[in-house]
Amino acid sequence: LIATNLDDEPGAPNRCEEPALSGIKKFREKNQILSLINARRYGAALELAKEPSSTMSEDTRYLLEYGFKRSKLELKAAKGVLIDKSKYDKAQRMVFHNINGEAENIFEYFLVMQNNMLNRDYAELLTKITPFMYELLKIHILHNIGYDFLGNCCESSNNGAYRIIRSKVEAWNREVLAYLDKMFYPVFKDGSEVAFINMYHIISAPALAHCTSTNIKLVSLLSSENGLNAKKLNDLRNEVAHNIIMNVTEEKFIKKIGLQPQKLIDILFEMLCIVFSYNYKSNLFKQSRLIYDELNERIKNSMDI
Repeated sequence: LIATNLDDEPGAPNRCEEPALSGIKKFREKNQILSLINARRYGAALELAKEPSSTMSEDTRYLLEYGFKRSKLELKAAKGVLIDKSKYDKAQRMVFHNINGEAENIFEYFLVMQNNMLNRDYAELLTKITPFMYELLKIHILHNIGYDFLGNCCESSNNGAYRIIRSKVEAWNREVLAYLDKMFYPVFKDGSEVAFINMYHIISAPALAHCTSTNIKLVSLLSSENGLNAKKLNDLRNEVAHNIIMNVTEEKFIKKIGLQPQKLIDILFEMLCIVFSYNYKSNLFKQSRLIYDELNERIKNSMDI
């Protein structure tokens, strides 16, 4: 055909028509966004979709903005993105599955940790473990042991951190103080920071270890060889506080924690369900654990419309 130019004869079909370039561009952009959202990089995907030449729909941009704000723990703003759009009549079901208050905040933090694990971002995951456990044990002592430890046994400093006061602990439970002295021989220092390891020793003290079924389960997970070792967590906390953590492979992660990343996340999730069992059924957390997978499916569908 090129040699004879036969398709230029009258009535002959043109066999050299170019495909619509917009179709090629949309295909390329769609696959770039799919790759980014699978890596939970909603911010980068949103920037791509907001380009003047983007082929993405307004619906896709709304969903990407929602994912970006949620992954950054901007929970109120994330809800507002979709709820303000009347066309999303089922948006509320997608938002938080009726998990509210302090449970909502710590659960969202867990989801970010789960995303770190899925993306093999192990260095970032390491920095989040002890803050997560600190918040979890603080809530556990208040609701499942039934004692406001921070309010009754501690004093807050100028920077907002809490310090443990020996005399107040003694007034509450002498056996707990005696156990702390044993763990921090020869004596537990007055004014010590309310760190994760201190709260672990408090809930595992013989006077409290078997006080409730939830405490028994939690202490078991934190002391079992197959669970999350509290001593290793404390060593990690000290390392993170004084060093820059980077270039963490899965092998290095296992060496530091003693668990594979997926196993760690599963144990943290189990602890989350145990601590909040006073107010929520575990099935609610299990459904909500898949929220980013659900979001990605909605984004994919919006790009096909």
